[in-house]
Amino acid sequence: MGLPSWQLPVVIFGVISLFMYLLILMVICRYRKRSSALAGSFFLLVLVHSIADISMFTEFNILMRGRKFGYLNFIFTDHSNAYEGMARFSTWLHYYLKIVVYIGHVFFALNRLTAISHPVNYEELWSRNRLYIAWFFQWTLPLIPTLTIVLDPRRYFALSYWKEDGMLRLENDDATTQDLAYVDGVCCLAATVFCIIFYCATFYNISAQLRKRNVERAFLLELRLVFASFIVFMLLLLNTFAQVLFVVFTFRGQSEAVMVLHSVTYPLIDMLCMAQPWALLLTSSQVRNGLFWLCGKKNNTNSSTHEAILRNGG
Repeated sequence: MGLPSWQLPVVIFGVISLFMYLLILMVICRYRKRSSALAGSFFLLVLVHSIADISMFTEFNILMRGRKFGYLNFIFTDHSNAYEGMARFSTWLHYYLKIVVYIGHVFFALNRLTAISHPVNYEELWSRNRLYIAWFFQWTLPLIPTLTIVLDPRRYFALSYWKEDGMLRLENDDATTQDLAYVDGVCCLAATVFCIIFYCATFYNISAQLRKRNVERAFLLELRLVFASFIVFMLLLLNTFAQVLFVVFTFRGQSEAVMVLHSVTYPLIDMLCMAQPWALLLTSSQVRNGLFWLCGKKNNTNSSTHEAILRNGG
């Protein structure tokens, strides 16, 4: 069973997006000292969140898509072996990274709310020490529900070869399937609710600022980053709708509907992980100017002019 033709453009989009993501990360790391915007807490969040995005994209395309469409069959050749250890590991990694990504979106929404509501001193609220604490919880809290399920020896995990489809199917007992769906659904829904609250408060503050008619340039720069994070959040919103359907179908025992929904939502995972670079490219002039400089135009541009552009956002 090969990759369906309708998913090929999404995979190509994902690979191009990954390359663009890496370029933008290079821009942020290289020019942080020259640009106050790139040195801010928002782009620090981008740097750390990119680890989850890129890890999720890589894991999903190798362990999930590669398994489902037969590209890992040459590795798992013993069809009588359940490969329980790999089944447990791939399940844990997939759901662990998803929850890390969900929490990251909450941080982005809260960061944008504080940037708009407290534009003068919001960076003090996002000090390095507080960021370290936030990141610690972002990367450790998801361990609790995922490891609790995966390390339970009473649960069934297996990679089963389906000869008629030519694919490896990840199989669980009914209780494990339900518990994984509930954990994923609850975490995704909770993150979405928090994001909606924060973005509603953010846009309320934005409207209040715009009514004053004396909007500063720094406010407009922060506003662009609000749109950058909100664009990616819209994909999280779609994912939440899909997770609710997963929970409903799982609760009703409609396993075939769950399998179909999994296949349909594969491209959504790609876009959720790889939308960030395009959102930044669309909204941030610092990122665009940094890419222009990074990609070989520096010989034609005066260095001092370039640094001024980075500082001021173009």
